[in-house]
Amino acid sequence: MNLRRSHIAGLAALFAVAAGLYWAKIEGQVARERLTALEQQIHADRRAVRTLEAELAFLERPDRLETAATETLGLVPIDSARRVRLGELPAAIAKVEAAPKKAVQPTPAATPSAVPVFEGTTRPPAGAGLPEGAGQ
Repeated sequence: MNLRRSHIAGLAALFAVAAGLYWAKIEGQVARERLTALEQQIHADRRAVRTLEAELAFLERPDRLETAATETLGLVPIDSARRVRLGELPAAIAKVEAAPKKAVQPTPAATPSAVPVFEGTTRPPAGAGLPEGAGQ
């Protein structure tokens, strides 16, 4: 009778160890799959970051910004005749304020309807970021 109890206890322990090993194997596979998925996500995110960095480098190119500022906003580089020394600044300000004001006509490219809106971006409200009265 003692022999049977020890056999039954041994078989129960054997099954418990086998079940424990099977559970550990399954948990290891799940962890490995999760690790693989995370590594793939990291790789995809790094690829996306490199793509965004390349796009940013393209968008920040000085020649592209100069062309966009000139064609879209009508901006031009400052003429050297308009540069003044610090001591001459009050006289230059008075000269500008005394000059007659001329109406500025927006170019068709500078109108809000011509501003490109890219996917995932929104157009700011009219006059947003402009000084008081500048957007009128």
